[in-house]
Amino acid sequence: MTGGKPDCASVCRTASGQPVRMAFERLGPIRQFGDLLAVDDSEDPARTLAAEQIAHLVEGWRYCASAFHACLVHASDNAQHFAYYAELRAALSLFSGSGIRIKQGDGFCLDERGSRCEIQKGKTHDLVWAFWPEWVKRDDAAALLRQITLLPGVSLADFEESLSVLGIDRSLYGWGYDLVQVGKDDSLARNVASYDAFWVSRPLAHMTEADFELLRELWELLLPDNDRWRFDIELIRFLVRRALLTLKRVRSKEETEDWAEDGFTDLVADDDDLNGVVHEVTSRCGADAETLRKTLTARPLDRPFRLAEEGNTGLANMLCRAVFLLRLATLSVRESMQETHGPAQIWLAHWLEHAGLRSLEAEVELVDLSDDYRLALDEIEIRSPLPQSLWKESNAHRAARLSRPEICLAWGVLA
Repeated sequence: MTGGKPDCASVCRTASGQPVRMAFERLGPIRQFGDLLAVDDSEDPARTLAAEQIAHLVEGWRYCASAFHACLVHASDNAQHFAYYAELRAALSLFSGSGIRIKQGDGFCLDERGSRCEIQKGKTHDLVWAFWPEWVKRDDAAALLRQITLLPGVSLADFEESLSVLGIDRSLYGWGYDLVQVGKDDSLARNVASYDAFWVSRPLAHMTEADFELLRELWELLLPDNDRWRFDIELIRFLVRRALLTLKRVRSKEETEDWAEDGFTDLVADDDDLNGVVHEVTSRCGADAETLRKTLTARPLDRPFRLAEEGNTGLANMLCRAVFLLRLATLSVRESMQETHGPAQIWLAHWLEHAGLRSLEAEVELVDLSDDYRLALDEIEIRSPLPQSLWKESNAHRAARLSRPEICLAWGVLA
């Protein structure tokens, strides 16, 4: 590495997540509530990265919770500020899982043998912005998404074999828009939210039902649908729909890519391209063709995905990207934990109690914790005046639950 900044492409080619995954067994030991996950250890840098992968993930979800709460009290600038830091922490967690430590003054990467290579010093934000475009090119980045499933035995990878224009790489890059395109310019918006007396020159405005609707949609994506997140189901449907529309436009020689505003969601059961994909996927996976077809043509929940991929730094766009990067980081931690059964799981269970999200003494299955949040989403009453009505009487406990998206770690990692 030469000059004033690291060779991010070289680091991303060299770094390996395998030593980090193996180090999960060496975390702890966790024998009681206050035991440390790990200490920074120059003799075992893989163990350090394994611990930091988990720590950045939980802090990312905490920033996301702060953003959700800010939305529920109509503090949009604060919500935007917290959403950005949720994205940043998610990226740091993902990098850690790939063997890359981004830390001001002490960054390094690990090769497949676990050997440490120093990274050129720099500011944390600058390094994350520089590394994201290269990290998304790694095989392990796309592999995280390829493993998610639409139906039992039917993964995103199965659709990629049938649809070469599925666009996984495009989505990964797009979700990091705030980490790439905005960069230093976005610090102005964050500084305004943090330091400026902006109400001196800004008119007050009422919160509307539309302001709440995006949170409702994001919660729908976070909640489990049988044994998978609805996020996973809707992402696959989104990518398949977009790919099928792309194929139609290529045939008709349309040059526009404005798929988000027209017939993108109008996928019908007798569509020839759809039926071709269904036939190929079911032939390969043994799934029921009619079930797959109905799943793909059901009414989609795709607005958050479209907002995430827009080149816009509005609050709605940033909230969606924060949730999506955190979902990706959660997948990475879960994948690492599946290879072990020990200290990481115990520590995370303790963290849920530390955060007031679960009592270790309560005999409730982790996945069943989602029932209370589903009920809060279904029963919350959205009426004028907002946000006052969200925090009155019986509505308040529902709003309180919906300000805690970090609970999804219970069913996203541990269950």
